[in-house]
Amino acid sequence: MGEVLRPYLLARRKRLSASATLATVVLERLLDIVAVVLLFGVFLLFFSGDLRQTDPQVLTYLKVGGFVAAVSAGAMLALIVVAAGAPDGVAGVAALVERVVP
Repeated sequence: MGEVLRPYLLARRKRLSASATLATVVLERLLDIVAVVLLFGVFLLFFSGDLRQTDPQVLTYLKVGGFVAAVSAGAMLALIVVAAGAPDGVAGVAALVERVVP
């Protein structure tokens, strides 16, 4: 409930756009998820030696999944950084998507 109420109260108190304050909370949660997935992938790749009681086949699947998750999270983070540096490009892509998707 607080994640929805916080942007609303901030928008009212500081006279900001409600959609802009909600977007900051959504972006914050997205970055949190990216960080957790990235850390989980790094753990599985480099620090999973202590998981000796785990089935080796399951551990291999976990390592591959962790690698894919870490690479995906890193790519998503890089995309966010590039998008933040080129807002005109993001607006162009958004306009293109608007033409295709009603």
